[in-house]
Amino acid sequence: MKIPDRFVKFFKRNRTTEIFFTTTLAVLIIASGVYAATTIGNNISTEGLVTSSGTGNNYFAGNVGIGTTVPGAKLDVAGRISQTATGQSVFLGEGAGNLDDLSDNLNVFIGYHAGFLNTTGGSNVALGDSALSSNTTGSTNIAIGASALAVNTTGAFNIAFGSMINSTTGSFNFAAGYNALKNNTGSYNFAVGYSALLQNGASSNNIAIGSGAQVYMQPAGDGYNIAFGNNALSGSNTVSNNTGTNNFAVGHESLRWNTSGSNNVALGQRASTNNSSGVGNIALGYYALGANSTGSNNVALGYAAGKYETGSNSFYVNNVAQANTAGDKAYSLLYGTFSGVAGSTAGQQLVINGNVGIGTTAPGAKLDVNGNSLIIETAQTPASSGATCTTGTISWDASYIYVCTATNTWKRSSLASW
Repeated sequence: MKIPDRFVKFFKRNRTTEIFFTTTLAVLIIASGVYAATTIGNNISTEGLVTSSGTGNNYFAGNVGIGTTVPGAKLDVAGRISQTATGQSVFLGEGAGNLDDLSDNLNVFIGYHAGFLNTTGGSNVALGDSALSSNTTGSTNIAIGASALAVNTTGAFNIAFGSMINSTTGSFNFAAGYNALKNNTGSYNFAVGYSALLQNGASSNNIAIGSGAQVYMQPAGDGYNIAFGNNALSGSNTVSNNTGTNNFAVGHESLRWNTSGSNNVALGQRASTNNSSGVGNIALGYYALGANSTGSNNVALGYAAGKYETGSNSFYVNNVAQANTAGDKAYSLLYGTFSGVAGSTAGQQLVINGNVGIGTTAPGAKLDVNGNSLIIETAQTPASSGATCTTGTISWDASYIYVCTATNTWKRSSLASW
């Protein structure tokens, strides 16, 4: 815009008129900017309120400072940032809270697509790329880390730290660690560690702590499995086979290959590590019951106790690894068998490999009693001198003492008063 010289000369003759002209011209130039782009020097400096009332886009080529004259980024705010009309929610990041209905949902979504599909879900916190991005109505979830709870839709009261990536509807879960509770729809699970409870599915009430703990376990309904240790109770690679429940495993690779076995207790590195379908076993100690796969109701206490046992209803106390099953039975301090039947003692026995002292700490025989009497309370009379017996068996009745001197051979001595 060029001002004719005659107007310039006229206004220069009167200072007051010049001020009026200059102000009016500036208003006209600024007003014209509503309709066309206008550049005013290199800087704009003003005091008071600056208002842009246009409905189009505003573009700033350089950095913008609010509260600072030397902005160090595209937007540099020296002070608090306030968001209003968001339903007391906070949205920061591209697509964060994109579909939120802006009612009083009290959400905090920070990060690319954090809470992207959320509509009415409330009291959620999502920090990280795509955290809680698919959530729609789920509430009171905390998701921290890229893709944490990314596909959760309606699940509530979950806490995920870099985990639960494919968890959709489960609630009241806690997961921390990459891939922990990754594929989950169950509830009340606790998973800490890389891939802990990775394939949990719809199972609930499980606890897994350690890298790979219960990684492939997928019992139906309530699992009630507890695993502490790397690869503890991890299961087989065929997820559908891993249905065992009520197991307790503590130690690296304890109950590692368990599939359908239930009600087992394993404490110690690789305790009952090869168990697959055995139930009701108790293994306490490194590699205790280590070779058992299908046997049930065994009890092994100590280092490598019952390591080679593959059957059922056995009892071991030991602290040295033996070479085979025969060694387990012959050299363990204690070896025994349970009847395995309620209300019966049939087949039940306890073997003590070594001397037993009663009243002495240095027994000199298989049974060394430091006392002056031995009581056999129940009388027994052999049917005949050839009745079945084991060498060394002693029994008595009112008239005789009977001794089995050889297999199925009894001899007796009469009793008389004095």
